[in-house]
Amino acid sequence: AKSETLRPPPGGRVGLAPIHADMGGTPRGPYRPTDAPAKLAAPVSRPHNAWCTFVEWMPPANGTEDTSLCYELNCRSADSDHVMHLTDIGQEPRAQFNGLEAGRTYYFQVRARNQHGEGPWSHWSSAYLVPEPIHILRSRVPRSLQAGAARPSRQPQTHSDHPHMAVLEWAEPCGHGAQIIGYRVQYGLDPDDPDTITTQTLLHRRTQMNIMDLLPNQTYYYRVCALNEVGESEWTDWSEGLATKAVVPEAPAPPELVKARPRELLIGWRTPFSCGFQVSRYDVRVSKEDPSMGSAVFLLGSEANAEDCRIHVKDLEPHTAYYFQVRAESSVGLSQWSEVSPPIRTTCAVPSACEDLRVIENVFKSISLDWISPESNGLPISAFVVRWAECAMMEPELGRVEVPGDDNTQKGAKILCKVTGVKPGARVFFDCAAKSDAGLGPFCKSTHEVVAAFGPPPRPDPPHVGTRTSASFLVVIEDTPDELRAAASR
Repeated sequence: AKSETLRPPPGGRVGLAPIHADMGGTPRGPYRPTDAPAKLAAPVSRPHNAWCTFVEWMPPANGTEDTSLCYELNCRSADSDHVMHLTDIGQEPRAQFNGLEAGRTYYFQVRARNQHGEGPWSHWSSAYLVPEPIHILRSRVPRSLQAGAARPSRQPQTHSDHPHMAVLEWAEPCGHGAQIIGYRVQYGLDPDDPDTITTQTLLHRRTQMNIMDLLPNQTYYYRVCALNEVGESEWTDWSEGLATKAVVPEAPAPPELVKARPRELLIGWRTPFSCGFQVSRYDVRVSKEDPSMGSAVFLLGSEANAEDCRIHVKDLEPHTAYYFQVRAESSVGLSQWSEVSPPIRTTCAVPSACEDLRVIENVFKSISLDWISPESNGLPISAFVVRWAECAMMEPELGRVEVPGDDNTQKGAKILCKVTGVKPGARVFFDCAAKSDAGLGPFCKSTHEVVAAFGPPPRPDPPHVGTRTSASFLVVIEDTPDELRAAASR
């Protein structure tokens, strides 16, 4: 098809980019917002470490390319009604907070603003609890830095972008006529504690060094001295604190059994190391008789299981092995899944109630019944118990019999039973239950009322002649009473 440029009609919109007939669609020009920004989603707290926190949010759906767009932020603590209002944050949807008070919970709120006005405030963010430094630092602020001009503040002044590495930099000093040939660097958590100090010698003139194998979410101090052919200089003052980045919680230990029931398991786990940050939830995966966790079911955690490190799993199968994994989430992020737990078994349960009990034959001295075998709940059914009584409540019980079962008795199998010994003419009800090594299961719903069948009349005694007349005589037949047979009707 031939491409042809279309022109907007006279009086049409100005600034439309030309389109071609074979492109389809409608003309589209550069975006020019005509309204204030839309409402933003609640911001999210993403701690860098215990002393530095980034608050991030999604830009508005309208106006992200507007050069006049900027943001405003509200911050308040949970124990105060005072709100700190920050304006002109810029166009980047992120703000950095240094030195939030440890042990306090903070909430954040954001809105966007452009040349047309201010958008509505977002909802408040989820609570962010700043961890206590005593839970994070391995050591106190050095005693040598608690007084004097070189004392650093308690809050670290710089932050590493890595949890286990930091870049140290310093200015090259005057060599006093001799060329600098290297440096000696000391760094550690507490300069007053030699056990925390590491010393490295650098035989080059670069004024930068990468130190490795640091602990996450810790404050380090360092100092430097220069080397030349004459000797070494004095040590510099200890630096201000340099904080390493926090990391997600460690993978928890495998879950353990707390309490087991036939269809329920209560499992628990130990709190993992989380750099001092509060664990907000634990997620759990559970798999039935599959240690590979290929068919695992995911259970989303809640604040409740974060507090007591337990979860109550219901609707399980009796006498069955289950495998579990758990992971922790803090404001820093998600941990790895734990190792798979050893098999955790539900306890044994009695069989379920039998189904569809009915009378299939009622003859003299015998009543036949059948029913559907129930769920055995993990253990083979060893027997079935049939009982009868004169009322549906089975009180008082007139008798019972057992029908042996075996390991091959499956759910849904039809079981037959012939009951003898019921008195003919008796009005009775029947019910039944399955039994295993776990015990006797519940009895099923009873049958309707059954009248036990009578037997045929007995053979009568020979008749004899009674009254005689000239034209007739009376033949007499005696009916012998029998409680097992109905009376003769003719």
